[in-house]
Amino acid sequence: MKKAILLSTLLLASLSLTACGRTSNNSQQAKTNSSLKAENSSLKAESSNQASQKQTKYNDSEYAFAAYLKLQNQSASDIQENDSNMTWQQQGNRYTIGFGGHTTSMTVNKDDVTVTYDDVEGDHMGNGNGHRTYSKSELAKLIKEQKQTIDDILSAQRQDQDSQQNQSSQTGTQASKANTTSSSSSQSSDDARYDLPLSDPRNPDGAKQAQMMSIAGDPQYRNTPDGSVNAQGQSLMSSIRGTMHN
Repeated sequence: MKKAILLSTLLLASLSLTACGRTSNNSQQAKTNSSLKAENSSLKAESSNQASQKQTKYNDSEYAFAAYLKLQNQSASDIQENDSNMTWQQQGNRYTIGFGGHTTSMTVNKDDVTVTYDDVEGDHMGNGNGHRTYSKSELAKLIKEQKQTIDDILSAQRQDQDSQQNQSSQTGTQASKANTTSSSSSQSSDDARYDLPLSDPRNPDGAKQAQMMSIAGDPQYRNTPDGSVNAQGQSLMSSIRGTMHN
């Protein structure tokens, strides 16, 4: 009887330990699963951030140029062969490109680029403008394949614009210097004429001097009986003298 009781007790204890072990293992497994889920979520978020960074690593001018290539179904190499006739302008987020004729504009938005171009057939509104919109994700693929050539073309355009601005600035400076030199030369010439005797007709003050002498000799401007110049004559002569160079 005692042996039976002892065996029963040992069996119950064994079953209890087994149940506790299973509970502990289940709890540990749940914790491990939770940790793996958290790590997986973190990896997905990091991957998403990296993808977003890769998509936005190009600048607006590259996206604008890529949109034009997409519209024309051309490669950057095709444009590079004819870039001597190319004009490229920027105003804010709007870019324009032309080759001596009609121009095409590209507006770079947050997630896409809108292209406006001349449409000879006209659009549904009855005018000659066509529109296309390309996502930055599809343009990024094109840029990645042709980035070096695209950057070379845009760099050449910036250098041409800088050169034109420098030439314009230098032309303006030279014109200003020429005007200053001409004015200075004219002033020197005038000064030289004023240095001539008043009796010389080339001296502008000579005629004024003669006019004052005429007033002094005019009887209507003389006092009697001493013959001095009266107040009216003196006033006229003073007014003329105030306009003389010397």
